[in-house]
Amino acid sequence: MSSLGALQQIVQTARPIQPALAAAQCRHPTRPASLRKLCADFTEPCVELLVASTSSGMPCCILPRGNPAARDAQAHGLFRLLDLTGLNERTVVDRLAAVEGHVANTCSACPLQDGQQQPSPLVYCPELSCFLERCLELAQMQKQLGLAPTVLLLQIVSRLNYSADESLRANFSRYYLHLQVELGSAVELHSEAITPQVALAVFEAWARLGALPMHSRPFGLAVRDHIKAGRFTSAEMARMLAAKAKLRVARSSYRPCQYDIADICNSLLSSGLPKLATSHLSSVAASLGAFPWPVYQCVLPLLEAVAQEGVRRQAAGEMSPAASSALVATALGSAAALNLRFGAELEAKVAGWQNQARLATGGNILGFASAGASTAEEPAYSR
Repeated sequence: MSSLGALQQIVQTARPIQPALAAAQCRHPTRPASLRKLCADFTEPCVELLVASTSSGMPCCILPRGNPAARDAQAHGLFRLLDLTGLNERTVVDRLAAVEGHVANTCSACPLQDGQQQPSPLVYCPELSCFLERCLELAQMQKQLGLAPTVLLLQIVSRLNYSADESLRANFSRYYLHLQVELGSAVELHSEAITPQVALAVFEAWARLGALPMHSRPFGLAVRDHIKAGRFTSAEMARMLAAKAKLRVARSSYRPCQYDIADICNSLLSSGLPKLATSHLSSVAASLGAFPWPVYQCVLPLLEAVAQEGVRRQAAGEMSPAASSALVATALGSAAALNLRFGAELEAKVAGWQNQARLATGGNILGFASAGASTAEEPAYSR
């Protein structure tokens, strides 16, 4: 079945929805200010578009304007973006970028019901389904558009959680298959457009979908080259580790390249940890428990360094006792998830660093959660 037919069946199950309002804050705070473009025409969606015309299809974002009175117009602005009138090879990338930004802001967390994650209400929107169909058709017909359309489509569908609704799952799987094939074809033709940011966006989309990465030699070589050359920032390396770890949990058959993991770990060890925000440091600690042998050799030193950084930051007053304890407990839990002996050994080392910090600060440092406490519950990641 074609992608058109697959999404037409999704449209048949469509239910009316209320236009979703965008969040009050951009989800991409590191986007360079030079890429921002404020819409001058007030008949357009009341948003700021972050246009990536100079960045090889880097994902974009939209920001709501500060005026609360404009929110209704902004919500309806999404549906103007989905209008197929004027959607062609010249406008498809900008339209997709704006829709991706709206979805990134409004669908960052799909609703929960009875403890289960639900689809975004947008999956029942006929306008969105038709828009996605047409954009994929344009990407298939207009190869000169490069990677941008398929990468943006992948990001959009990865945030909507189609698979949570059993009635949509089969048809979405068929659409996703066509999208993945087109992504592979675009990568073959435009491998030079695989920037570190594009590679990261693709891996994070796969992680949200819980889908196995495509088998593409050009894509794998491009990612490997960026990692070896140190083109990822410390925060981006932390996010890449988190994406690969999430894929490992979702798909036990997924085996990430051990050389990529080793190089990321070594790069973070050499210079990256002091630069990382607490959230990214915690993400690294939680992710490392997902990478079993033969990656122990590079994972364990980084786990030790993360735990030691937590002790150091608390002793230096750079982190609260609660945050530091949580970080150390996460690192201990990941070590124990790899091997209980590793968890016990790291706990002993943490106790030694804790005692040294007490001496250095005159005893003004609180105790940390023990490995036993951190592993009393089932670890987040297992082999």
